[in-house]
Amino acid sequence: MNCFFYGLLLILLSAPAALAQRGYRIEMNTVGITFPGKPIDTTYLYPTNRVRIFQVKSNLGIYNLLITKALKTRPPRQGKMLSDYYDNLIAGSQKAGQRILVDKKDVNINGFPAKEYSLQQVIKGVASTSRNWVVVIENQTYTVKFIPLQGGLMAQGAGNTFFDSFVIKAKPVVVATAPMRQRSSPWGRILVALPVLMALIWWGVHRWSRSRNRKPETEESDA
Repeated sequence: MNCFFYGLLLILLSAPAALAQRGYRIEMNTVGITFPGKPIDTTYLYPTNRVRIFQVKSNLGIYNLLITKALKTRPPRQGKMLSDYYDNLIAGSQKAGQRILVDKKDVNINGFPAKEYSLQQVIKGVASTSRNWVVVIENQTYTVKFIPLQGGLMAQGAGNTFFDSFVIKAKPVVVATAPMRQRSSPWGRILVALPVLMALIWWGVHRWSRSRNRKPETEESDA
């Protein structure tokens, strides 16, 4: 019986980490990121750029990775010109969907100067605030976006897990001066795993209760 409970405890402690690692991993030469499922991969060609979008929709939110390749010019790589380039992209994103800029700040993603910003929008009559990163890597612009479709810590934890999975493999060409981004708190991911944990606890208690209440079989006497 002790072995059973020790095994159950080990499962409970490892479940949040296992759930955080579960998903569909995309690995490229420049970046890697994990979606909660296989994303839809769509490419749009415009006169001045090409945009590739990976997207997954779930009950918690919408997960996006946008890769923009400029066809005629190259984005700046450092300094004020890069900061202004990010600001123009954010302003364009606001106008495109009539969104409201809630927050914007400089961040450092794996040594690359980037911007993190939040946009408030209305989806199906409900206000939602998206979290976004925009970063230039090897002459391409990468945008990581999560739009929660419900409130609460479970959606927040799902978004944090998505952003934490984003890794830049390329080497930075300049030293970023913005403070390094902090990894999100594990509590959101634990809350995402909570339904599984509760199911495991119920299963363990049910098995233990049945084993205690089971009547011993009576032996037949010799005739």
